[in-house]
Amino acid sequence: MERAIETTSKLGFMLRDLEYEFCSRFADELLLQDRNAKAIGSPLITSRAKLGAFIGEGNKNFFQYSALGHVYLLLRILFAEIINKVRAADATLSEDQINTAVIQQLSRRDTYDNYKLFPGEISASKLTSTACRTLLKFKIDYKVCSFYNLAEWRSYKDAAQSRFTQRPSPADFKIIINDNNVFIPKVFNTMPQNSESLSEHLASILRLRQTPGDPITSDTQDNCLLSDNEIISLATRHDLPIFVSIDGSLLSDGTASVSVNLIAPDIRHTDQNMEWQHRLAKILLGRSWKLPKRQMIRQVKQGIDQSIANHLEFLTSQWIPESQLSQRTKELYARGEEVCKLWASNKLLPSSSHSQPGSEYQASELDNSSKHSSCSWENDILSINSDSETENPPDALRVPTTRYRFGTDMYDLLGRNIVIKVFSHQLNKDFTIKTPGRLPKPNLFIASANQIADNTATIAHQISTGPLNHVTDVSYPAFSSRWCFTFEGRVTNKGATKVLQTKIDEELFLRKQHREKQGLFHRLFYFNGLRADLIGDESLLRNIMKQTAPCWTRCLYRHPPMVKQVYDQWWFEQSSEFKENNPHKKDLDLKYWKKDPITREYIIKRCPFCPPSKRMSDIRSGNLEHMHLYCRNASLIKARNFCNEKIEQAVHALYDFASTRECNLSFENNSRTSTLQETLEQIAVDIEKQERPVFRNNQIVMEARTVNKAILRRSDIQYSIVNQKLPEDKLLEFDQFPLSSRLGFLHALPEQEFDIGSAPITDVAYSGFFPKAILKELHHYARIIRTSNEDDAEFTTLIESLTTAVIYKSIVVQKVIHILLADAKALLRLLEKERTAKSINSASSCASKSSITSQAASKYQSTSSSIPQLCCATKCRLLVAQGIRKNPMTCTTNRTMCSGCLNENLRQRKLGRLENETLEDTTPNANLEP
Repeated sequence: MERAIETTSKLGFMLRDLEYEFCSRFADELLLQDRNAKAIGSPLITSRAKLGAFIGEGNKNFFQYSALGHVYLLLRILFAEIINKVRAADATLSEDQINTAVIQQLSRRDTYDNYKLFPGEISASKLTSTACRTLLKFKIDYKVCSFYNLAEWRSYKDAAQSRFTQRPSPADFKIIINDNNVFIPKVFNTMPQNSESLSEHLASILRLRQTPGDPITSDTQDNCLLSDNEIISLATRHDLPIFVSIDGSLLSDGTASVSVNLIAPDIRHTDQNMEWQHRLAKILLGRSWKLPKRQMIRQVKQGIDQSIANHLEFLTSQWIPESQLSQRTKELYARGEEVCKLWASNKLLPSSSHSQPGSEYQASELDNSSKHSSCSWENDILSINSDSETENPPDALRVPTTRYRFGTDMYDLLGRNIVIKVFSHQLNKDFTIKTPGRLPKPNLFIASANQIADNTATIAHQISTGPLNHVTDVSYPAFSSRWCFTFEGRVTNKGATKVLQTKIDEELFLRKQHREKQGLFHRLFYFNGLRADLIGDESLLRNIMKQTAPCWTRCLYRHPPMVKQVYDQWWFEQSSEFKENNPHKKDLDLKYWKKDPITREYIIKRCPFCPPSKRMSDIRSGNLEHMHLYCRNASLIKARNFCNEKIEQAVHALYDFASTRECNLSFENNSRTSTLQETLEQIAVDIEKQERPVFRNNQIVMEARTVNKAILRRSDIQYSIVNQKLPEDKLLEFDQFPLSSRLGFLHALPEQEFDIGSAPITDVAYSGFFPKAILKELHHYARIIRTSNEDDAEFTTLIESLTTAVIYKSIVVQKVIHILLADAKALLRLLEKERTAKSINSASSCASKSSITSQAASKYQSTSSSIPQLCCATKCRLLVAQGIRKNPMTCTTNRTMCSGCLNENLRQRKLGRLENETLEDTTPNANLEP
C-alpha cells in the first residue's frame, strides 16, 4: 500500500480517505500552493525542452501531502486536538455549536502559533489563510450539491381545473433553496455522514406531503397556487402512475440546466375514454436548476453528475420493497406498462369529438368508434382494434425524418419506474407542430410534456439567482466513495485511470511542442484542417508535417560516415594555396563537428543542390524547409512550379464557380470579386495575425504578428525588392500565381526571416498544412448552396481538388528530394573511390622512386585499395547505444550494411511475408481437420 501511494503521488494522484474529509481537503489545498509540486501535464513545468518521451518517476514533493506524508498526518493530529479541546471545554454543546467552535479555531492564527507543527516549513499565516480557503470550498461544495438556487413553479388552481393551459414564465419561479435553508456540513463528520444528512435535509424541503387535514377545494375564486394535496390528486386522476417529464438545456458557454416537472392529463367531464392523450399536457409543478460549470481535467469532465447518481442510488435503496407495495399500486404499474405497449404498437385510443380547439387534425385522422371507458380499462385494453391507428399524412406533406415515431425500443420497464424516451422538438415552444403534416408520437400528451420540460429547462438560465453563479467546479462532490484519488485538488470521480491516461497523452503532446521543428505539427494542431487520422500513421505526408522527412541535414545525422565524405570532398576541391596555408584542416577531427559553427554551417550542412555562392552569407543549410521553399536546384524549381500551377487552377475553379453562381459571369469576365473570394482572402490575412503557440527561448508562449509578413500585396513586394529585403523572383512568383499568394499558399518571406519555431500556418503550407479557417469557410459556402436547394456536388469536388493539390505539392517535392539525395550519396561514394585511387597512385609512384621493393608496394596497395565503411543499420546502432559493442561492424563488400544487419533485415522481411500469407490464407476448416 505504501509503495502504491508513493508511486501514484509522484504523478500528482493523491489517495484520500474521506473518513477524514476536512483533513484531506486541507492537505490538497496546501499542495496547490506548493510551487515545487508540479503534476504531470502541468503548464508550470519549465524544463520540457530538455525532457524526452520517457515520463519518469514523477515529482517527489507530492509524497509529503499524501496519506503517508508528514503534512497530512500532522494535520490529522492537529484537527483531533482541536475537536477534543472544544468538547472538553463544554460537554453540553450541541453538534452545531461544536461545529461553529471548531471552525473558529481553525480560522485563527493563534491556533497554529501554539502548536507549531511545521517550523521553518509552513508559516502560521499561510496555514490560517489555507484553512479559511478550505472551509469556504467545503461549504460551497455542499451548497452546490444541495441544489442551491433551485427554483420552483406551481400552477394556479383555476388553470389546473379548467381548459386553460398555463405556461411558466421566469417571473413566476420562486427560489426554494437559498442561504436561509441551505445545508451546512459539519467539519468533524465523515463524507458518508454529511452526505446522508444532506439527503435528509433535501427530503424535508422537496418532498410533497399529503396532509389529511388539508381538504381539496373546488373553489377557484381565490386564485392561489396548488397545494401538495391538490398536486398529488390532479397527477393521479388518470388512474395511471404519475407522469414526470425531465429535460435539460446546454448553452454555448458550457452552462447546463435541468428541469423536472409533474404533468397531469387534461381530463374533462364530457370525456368517455382516454381523450386526454390527444390534448396538451398540464404542468402542475416544475423545478428547474442551473448546474455549475464542470471542470475540465484534461478532456475528462469532473463535476457533480457522479454525485447526483450516487445520491439517487442512496435514495432508491430507501424505497419500500416491492413485496410491501399495496395491490392498488401494483395495478397502477401494470396499467402503465400496458399503455406503453399500446403506444409502441401505434394503437392510440380514439379521441372524442369534443377535442380542444386547435387540434382539428386529430378528429379527422382518428377513428372514434371505440366505446371503451376507463372503468373497463384492465379487461379491454388489449382488445382495442388496430384500425384506430392514425393515418399517414399525404405524400405532399410527408417529410423524410424519423423524429415522429415511437416504438418498443423507446421505453424501459424498470420495476416501479417506467422510462419513456421521446424524440424532442416535435413541437415548437408554443406547442404547435414543428413540421406541418406530421403527428406527434406517441401522442400529443407525451410530446407536449417533453416540450414543457424543454421550455422550463431553457427558462432556468433566465431566472435571477443568488451569488453562486461564479462557481465553476466542485472539488469534493457529496456521496463520493470513501477511498478515492484527487488530482489538482479535485476528486477524480470519473476514474483516476482515465485521468492518468489523458494526462500522459497531454504531457507527451506538450513535450513534443517544445521541439523547435518536430513540434511544429503539435503547435499548429488546432489550426490545421486535416485531422490526424486523415494524415496516416506511417505515411510520407506525416513525416513531412512532423519535419522528419529525409533532407540533406537529416541524412548527415542518420548516416555519420557522410560527414567525413562531405568534408574530404570539400578539402579535395580546395586550391593548393589554401591547403598550404591551412594544413591543420586536412585531418580535422570530425567527432565534434556539430560544435564548430563554421564547419557545421558552411561546409557540412551546406545545401549541395544550390549553385555555388560568392559570399558566405549566401550559403544556406540543406534542411527540409530550405529544400521545399528556397533551393535553386532546377528540378526542385520545376516541381514547385508544377504544383503551384495545380493549386492556382484549383483556386481559380472555386472562384469561377462562385462568380458564375452569384453574377452569372465567369471569373475572367466579372469585374467584381465574388463574396467567396473576398471572404477567403480576408480570412487568410487574419490567420497570419492570429495568436498561436510559438517556441521561443526553450518555452512555449502565445504570440501574434502585428502586421502581415507572409501575405503581401504586389506593391508591398515591389517595395521590399527595392529595399533589397526580398529577391526578385518573389514578384515573378506573385504575378504567376496571384490567387494562391493571396490565400497564403505561397508566402513572401525571405529565407533569412523564416523561423519555423514561430511560424503561423500560412508560413508552412509547404508541409501540407491546410488552414482550418479556410476549409471551414469553404464548407460553409457549400451549406449555403444546399440551403438554396442547389446541388453542391460540383463545389464539394472543387474543394477536394484544392486540398489534394495542397497536400500533393509537399509529397511531389519530397519525392524529387529523395531522388536528389540518392544521387548525392552515390556521387559522394564515387568521388571517395576516385580520391582513394589517386592517393594509391601517388603512393605507388613515391615508392618506386624511393626503391621500395615491389612486394611491399603491392602489399600496401592491397591493404589500402578499399577503405572499410562502418555499418549504420538499426541493429548495429542499438548494440552501440546499449554498450554491447564499442563501434559498429564494418560493411560487407558492395553493401551498406554488415553481415549481421543483413541477416536481421532478411529475417524481418521473411517474418512479414509469413504474416501476410497467414492473414490471406482462406483454407476451409474442413481441410484442416485431422
